[in-house]
Amino acid sequence: MNDRLHDIAVRLDRLRAVPTHVLAEIVMRDEPCMWVVGDDGPPDPGGPDPDRQLAADLCTGCTVQDVCIELEFRLHGAKTIGVWGGLSDADRRELFVIWADRRQDDFAAEEVNTDDDA
Repeated sequence: MNDRLHDIAVRLDRLRAVPTHVLAEIVMRDEPCMWVVGDDGPPDPGGPDPDRQLAADLCTGCTVQDVCIELEFRLHGAKTIGVWGGLSDADRRELFVIWADRRQDDFAAEEVNTDDDA
Protein backbone atom coordinates (compact mmCIF):
# COMPACT_ATOMS: atom_id res chain seq x y z
CA MET A 1 0.00 0.00 0.00
CA ASN A 2 1.18 3.50 -0.80
CA ASP A 3 1.86 5.12 2.61
CA ARG A 4 1.39 8.66 1.27
CA LEU A 5 -2.06 7.85 -0.09
CA HIS A 6 -3.01 6.01 3.10
CA ASP A 7 -2.02 9.11 5.10
CA ILE A 8 -4.25 11.25 2.87
CA ALA A 9 -7.16 8.83 3.40
CA VAL A 10 -6.69 9.10 7.15
CA ARG A 11 -6.79 12.92 6.89
CA LEU A 12 -9.98 12.71 4.83
CA ASP A 13 -11.67 10.87 7.69
CA ARG A 14 -11.97 14.18 9.55
CA LEU A 15 -14.24 15.44 6.75
CA ARG A 16 -16.56 12.45 6.98
CA ALA A 17 -19.38 14.30 8.80
CA VAL A 18 -19.14 17.55 6.85
CA PRO A 19 -22.16 17.93 4.56
CA THR A 20 -21.37 17.81 0.84
CA HIS A 21 -22.85 21.27 0.21
CA VAL A 22 -20.47 22.74 2.81
CA LEU A 23 -17.48 21.08 1.12
CA ALA A 24 -18.64 22.53 -2.21
CA GLU A 25 -18.92 26.03 -0.74
CA ILE A 26 -15.39 25.80 0.69
CA VAL A 27 -13.94 24.59 -2.62
CA MET A 28 -15.69 27.29 -4.65
CA ARG A 29 -14.64 30.00 -2.22
CA ASP A 30 -11.10 28.99 -1.27
CA GLU A 31 -9.63 26.91 -4.07
CA PRO A 32 -7.40 29.08 -6.27
CA CYS A 33 -7.53 26.71 -9.24
CA MET A 34 -11.22 27.46 -9.62
CA TRP A 35 -10.14 30.87 -10.85
CA VAL A 36 -6.88 30.28 -12.74
CA VAL A 37 -8.05 27.79 -15.36
CA GLY A 38 -9.75 29.51 -18.27
CA ASP A 39 -12.21 28.21 -20.87
CA ASP A 40 -9.35 26.60 -22.82
CA GLY A 41 -8.49 24.41 -19.83
CA PRO A 42 -5.22 24.14 -17.98
CA PRO A 43 -1.87 24.48 -19.76
CA ASP A 44 -0.09 21.29 -20.85
CA PRO A 45 2.87 20.94 -18.49
CA GLY A 46 4.65 18.37 -20.68
CA GLY A 47 7.32 16.13 -19.20
CA PRO A 48 7.37 12.39 -18.53
CA ASP A 49 4.26 12.47 -16.27
CA PRO A 50 2.19 15.49 -17.36
CA ASP A 51 -0.82 14.60 -15.19
CA ARG A 52 1.27 14.50 -12.02
CA GLN A 53 3.10 17.70 -13.03
CA LEU A 54 -0.18 19.51 -13.77
CA ALA A 55 -1.51 18.47 -10.34
CA ALA A 56 1.64 19.82 -8.72
CA ASP A 57 1.55 23.05 -10.74
CA LEU A 58 -2.12 23.78 -10.06
CA CYS A 59 -2.37 22.65 -6.46
CA THR A 60 0.91 23.64 -4.81
CA GLY A 61 0.11 25.91 -1.90
CA CYS A 62 -3.63 25.21 -1.98
CA THR A 63 -5.06 25.07 1.53
CA VAL A 64 -8.16 23.01 0.68
CA GLN A 65 -6.69 20.00 -1.15
CA ASP A 66 -8.26 17.52 1.27
CA VAL A 67 -11.67 19.18 0.99
CA CYS A 68 -11.30 19.13 -2.79
CA ILE A 69 -10.57 15.42 -3.06
CA GLU A 70 -13.25 14.52 -0.47
CA LEU A 71 -15.82 16.45 -2.51
CA GLU A 72 -14.71 14.87 -5.78
CA PHE A 73 -14.94 11.35 -4.33
CA ARG A 74 -18.43 12.00 -2.98
CA LEU A 75 -19.69 13.46 -6.23
CA HIS A 76 -17.97 11.25 -8.79
CA GLY A 77 -16.46 8.28 -6.96
CA ALA A 78 -14.20 6.10 -9.07
CA LYS A 79 -15.28 7.93 -12.24
CA THR A 80 -13.35 11.03 -11.28
CA ILE A 81 -11.32 12.73 -14.01
CA GLY A 82 -9.07 15.76 -14.04
CA VAL A 83 -6.85 17.19 -11.32
CA TRP A 84 -8.35 17.17 -7.84
CA GLY A 85 -6.65 17.54 -4.49
CA GLY A 86 -3.19 17.82 -5.97
CA LEU A 87 -3.24 14.22 -7.19
CA SER A 88 -2.62 12.73 -10.59
CA ASP A 89 -5.31 10.56 -12.13
CA ALA A 90 -3.47 7.35 -11.18
CA ASP A 91 -2.87 8.49 -7.59
CA ARG A 92 -6.47 9.64 -7.22
CA ARG A 93 -7.86 6.31 -8.45
CA GLU A 94 -5.57 4.41 -6.06
CA LEU A 95 -6.60 6.72 -3.20
CA PHE A 96 -10.28 6.22 -4.02
CA VAL A 97 -9.97 2.48 -3.33
CA ILE A 98 -8.43 3.21 0.08
CA TRP A 99 -11.01 5.94 0.82
CA ALA A 100 -13.96 3.74 -0.16
CA ASP A 101 -12.65 0.87 1.94
CA ARG A 102 -12.46 3.19 4.97
CA ARG A 103 -16.04 4.35 4.27
CA GLN A 104 -17.68 0.93 3.93
CA ASP A 105 -19.73 1.52 7.08
CA ASP A 106 -20.98 4.83 5.67
CA PHE A 107 -22.10 3.17 2.44
CA ALA A 108 -23.85 0.38 4.34
CA ALA A 109 -25.72 2.94 6.49
CA GLU A 110 -26.82 4.83 3.36
CA GLU A 111 -28.22 1.61 1.86
CA VAL A 112 -30.16 0.87 5.06
CA ASN A 113 -31.55 4.41 5.15
CA THR A 114 -32.54 4.20 1.49
CA ASP A 115 -34.26 0.86 2.07
CA ASP A 116 -36.10 2.30 5.11
CA ASP A 117 -37.42 5.18 3.01
CA ALA A 118 -39.08 2.87 0.47
